[in-house]
Amino acid sequence: MRICFVTEIDIDREAAGGVMTERKMLDCLAEFGEMDIVYLETRKLRSTWLALVVFVLQTLRSFCKPYQVYFSRGLVSSFLLVFSRHFYGKQKKIIHRTVMPFVSLEVRHLRYGKLKRFVRSSIFSFLEKHVLFEADVTVVPAKEYIDQLVDYGLKKEKIHVIPFYVEDEFFRQPIKKGTDSIFKFCYVSGFHSYHDFFPLVEAFDNVDKSMSAILLLVGDGELRPETEKRVQKKHLEDKVKFVGKIPHSAIPSFLGGVDAFISLAHTPAISTSLLEAAAAGKPIITARKESDEVLNHYFRNGKEIYMMEDFSPMEIQKALTLIYTDARLRGTLAAGARNVARLNFSRENAVHQVHKLMEKVSSVLPSATASQISSGEAN
Repeated sequence: MRICFVTEIDIDREAAGGVMTERKMLDCLAEFGEMDIVYLETRKLRSTWLALVVFVLQTLRSFCKPYQVYFSRGLVSSFLLVFSRHFYGKQKKIIHRTVMPFVSLEVRHLRYGKLKRFVRSSIFSFLEKHVLFEADVTVVPAKEYIDQLVDYGLKKEKIHVIPFYVEDEFFRQPIKKGTDSIFKFCYVSGFHSYHDFFPLVEAFDNVDKSMSAILLLVGDGELRPETEKRVQKKHLEDKVKFVGKIPHSAIPSFLGGVDAFISLAHTPAISTSLLEAAAAGKPIITARKESDEVLNHYFRNGKEIYMMEDFSPMEIQKALTLIYTDARLRGTLAAGARNVARLNFSRENAVHQVHKLMEKVSSVLPSATASQISSGEAN
């Protein structure tokens, strides 16, 4: 089987959530055939616009090659593929991958003006409509998204679930039975506009001064400079530390040394950083999001995760204090979170679902059979 892997993620960048998701998918696909990769090379070309032009040209040129299956991540790349297939490659199968059913809904969580939000949401909605209905398969990371897509009009047999997975090294981290002299809360991800750093800083400023605790912020992004200014304004430099980016290979041991993990995202999708914290056996603090069917399905409040009512400084302060003082709750949350990750987000689960998808796709290809895919052979 000839596979073309197309993604709008620059997989040459330092390992982060999106980059690692792509590398893991490549890892799962490696045994199923000959594979080439087309991706947005922003790091190499040092220009987003130039990289986009090259990306589009490479994607169009790929139709001249005998690829049988396309795995595509991103609305632009998937739209380009389904549109071009009408002219160049009607026999090619296109698999559209998304981390959430409707990317257009994520715009509401970004810090844009009303006009910009409207324009971006309209463009994404247009692309979604064509991609979702014209792709042969839409891959989502959780079965809870299936009903949303079916309600939108997709046939259930055109939807497939491939869960995110967490590397074994995270599961090898020992669950902490006690704490060090300083309790370490941490956040690991990007400083994005859909994260709530400012209420967190304010909450940390208001916690009981007797608490011997620090906050470690790992990552970088657009909101980091303003967050640093807030920390300096409140004179919290000794309590709130900016660790910066660290290699993904170092994150398991980093998580192994902290006491609790804080998830700040407003978006409904489960982040890979939250799953990594769960696998590492960390008590996780986040806010309750009624629209987040996936998080609410896997994690129960007080059993595998601690859910605040909202992201207000008062709620965050309450959560920080409770997790700091209640060792029994920490142990319950840590063990429960790891169990959820082990049962649902292991590499074995992801590979099994990729295997089932390739069997489905191979059954409609003239040059490959389900039995060959089942045995892991490539033509």
